[in-house]
Amino acid sequence: MAASGDHQPPSDANATPAVSSPGEPALAGQTVVVIGGSAGSGRETARRGRAEGAEVILTGRDADRLAQAARDVGTTTEGNTEMSVVVVATAHPLPEHRAEVIAAFEAAVAQVHDEPGVDLYALNEGPDRLVMIEKYESEQARSAHAKGPALADLLSALRGKLRGNLDVQVLVPHPAGNPDKGRL
Repeated sequence: MAASGDHQPPSDANATPAVSSPGEPALAGQTVVVIGGSAGSGRETARRGRAEGAEVILTGRDADRLAQAARDVGTTTEGNTEMSVVVVATAHPLPEHRAEVIAAFEAAVAQVHDEPGVDLYALNEGPDRLVMIEKYESEQARSAHAKGPALADLLSALRGKLRGNLDVQVLVPHPAGNPDKGRL
């Protein structure tokens, strides 16, 4: 019986208890999503989850810190500490500048496709936004792109033409299902 003021989660008679075999990490086969995983307690939670065998998905607002946390926290299933990096960047062009914003992205695409380590750099369009989906073979390739002239030119061309800032999310791969279809 819980003491007054103690919080007891509701019981779910149908829940399957998490059971690990002797010698198997406690979170093997589980997925842990950490919001704010680039620093502090979020990063430590991610580190502990990986240490216990979980697949870890990190989210955060600072792309560079998030990528560093991904390197520090996780490895791929093969034990390789170098993993691909996926970036999703969303831009909301001002209606009167939409054509200019599209042209700026198209120019960047042409340049970035020639950069080493770029596996994917694809522009997608929605009614009120443009979404760039990017994949780099490693954090080093993403970092080189982030410091390169194509991105600098793009950011310069976008200045004053967007509703707000670019929303850039750096994502850690989480392969699932068929290996050919379950990852970028």
